[in-house]
Amino acid sequence: MHDLVRESISETTTRQRAVRLHLRVADALDHLHGGDEAVAERLAYHLWAAGPLADPARTAEALVRAARGADFPFIRLMGAYTST
Repeated sequence: MHDLVRESISETTTRQRAVRLHLRVADALDHLHGGDEAVAERLAYHLWAAGPLADPARTAEALVRAARGADFPFIRLMGAYTST
């Protein structure tokens, strides 16, 4: 989404409505893309942003999936120093 559109929406949407929209986006991502790792980070973001409306176990699972799929070059670098 373009930054100006996102900014405009966030300025005119109540917090409560934004939380509900995040959950709807998460549900749509889950429905359309299921276990697709390419959307794991976006799904986790929207579930986290949905806060108490999202099932905590679902959010935790999505966050773990997103973390596992993330590219953390500094962790690999640290592994090079700690491996013996």
